Amino acid sequence: MSLVYFSDKIIKNIFKNLNIDLDRSGFLKRRDELDLRILLELILFIRSLDKIKGHYFLVTWNKLYPPTYAYKFYPFEFLTYDFGLKNTRKLHIDSVERKVNVFESTPRVELYYDVLDLHIKNENLVKLREQLRPSLNERTKPVEFNVLPANFFPSTFSDMTVENISYMNEFLEKFRGHEEFIKRKNDENKAVKKFHKYCQYFDDVMSLSTKSFIFAIEFLMHGQQKLYDDTFINLKKDFMNAIRGYRQLAQISGYMGFWDLAENNNLCFRMMFIVPDIGIEVDEWIEDISYYWENIYFNKIREKEIYQFTETDAIRFEAVELPVAWSHKKLKTRFLEVGKNNHNMKKLICEHAVSYIVLSEFYYCPFELQLYLKSIAMISEEQSEVDQALSIERKRVYRVFRGSLSKKESLA
Repeated sequence: MSLVYFSDKIIKNIFKNLNIDLDRSGFLKRRDELDLRILLELILFIRSLDKIKGHYFLVTWNKLYPPTYAYKFYPFEFLTYDFGLKNTRKLHIDSVERKVNVFESTPRVELYYDVLDLHIKNENLVKLREQLRPSLNERTKPVEFNVLPANFFPSTFSDMTVENISYMNEFLEKFRGHEEFIKRKNDENKAVKKFHKYCQYFDDVMSLSTKSFIFAIEFLMHGQQKLYDDTFINLKKDFMNAIRGYRQLAQISGYMGFWDLAENNNLCFRMMFIVPDIGIEVDEWIEDISYYWENIYFNKIREKEIYQFTETDAIRFEAVELPVAWSHKKLKTRFLEVGKNNHNMKKLICEHAVSYIVLSEFYYCPFELQLYLKSIAMISEEQSEVDQALSIERKRVYRVFRGSLSKKESLA
């Protein structure tokens, strides 16, 4: 049984966390055209279309009757805004150039822009755009998609013209009627199913101990330009395998996390740990994990012959404590102390922390992070073809990951 019911509220929680994290890393300053508030509105608007039967707007005797869902989205800023979500990048892997198409948000957001782009190119709107052009604020950067002019929507909903309403209805009918609309809805269903599985894993881990501590750590690699890309293939996996042999860290109940971008678009990963209350203070747990990453595991990497690091090389590993989630005041503390029967707190953690870990990549995943993971995966595939000795089972690098429970633990 799932701890939570998936709804728009959870998507809003994800975007609260996204906004704080991307601002914290300086990413939003580098991408000033990205407005997460408007992107969130677009995602929620598309979800609301699943509830609509027939035309979106009802027009009778030249009078507009919008659906009740429409008022919270007006003036539909997403119809006049291009976030720059689509790009084609070239990756150079062993002197071979690979072209990679990347989109930063959901499959249905991509379909939305594709359909809108084609729809705007028809003769009726070309004429309409020419009429409105004098008042447009032209963007200084080239855009990937055509969008509606800013003053397509008047300040008051009821002032929209019948012509514009008809145009909106026509576009939305094309979008909702597209053969990919339902298919891409299934992509979200798969992502939500994965989220529920992670919630179930979290609940199973929590049931292993009467009381558990929960905390989050971000693992940074300063000077990572000196690391070979193939080092990242098994970095997190090797770290977790090695940590199990270090003192009481073998007693960690479970974990989940994801790869992310730190300052200057450097690759990092973040993990939420669940550890049992076995008489060890939570500070000691955090200190031991941090020390292992910053010193013991770092030295293991530094001693690899392929690097030949010297003491003057500016490379360092760092562990940084983070709140379990930014989006709720009860989860902003350094750690949580939660009993296995505290269903309200477990539900809160799933709604804010687990949802962010699992679903943030579905709703918004930056180009730079996707390219990191794609290039690492390509290197992995190249190595498998060249030398089977380098082949690693399931070497593709996934953004989201978690621990696993033994059959004995699952049945406990």
